[in-house]
Amino acid sequence: MRLPALLHLAPLASARPANHAHQIPIVPQPADDIPAPATTTDTLAAPSIGLHFTTSYAAAAAHYANGTTRDLLTMDGDDDYKELILRWTASHSKNAGPFESSDDVVLSGFMVRLQKAIVAELDSPLGQAAAC
Repeated sequence: MRLPALLHLAPLASARPANHAHQIPIVPQPADDIPAPATTTDTLAAPSIGLHFTTSYAAAAAHYANGTTRDLLTMDGDDDYKELILRWTASHSKNAGPFESSDDVVLSGFMVRLQKAIVAELDSPLGQAAAC
């Protein structure tokens, strides 16, 4: 039958925006019971940076080679960012057409501000991004 042939077309992974009710809140300040990463040779290596984008803000965290993690910052999106994300996540946008020409300007501006804030928080430049 054709079913085994169709299974090869099934995606192995997918991405979609998370509904507001399914988003996990990120606490702006680290909890008191979680120690800050120690200044050792393990933490001096460039950390892996994780980013979480929501409909109104982005959050960044650092993961060090010794296994410790640290919440770095949350950055509120400007009105253009919020409008863009809400437009993308609207229920009628499942079959939306191509992006608007201003979308890349809004996203790149937000990403540049986010990168500068992360560099300031880490007090060191970010290394090359790696695809995982």
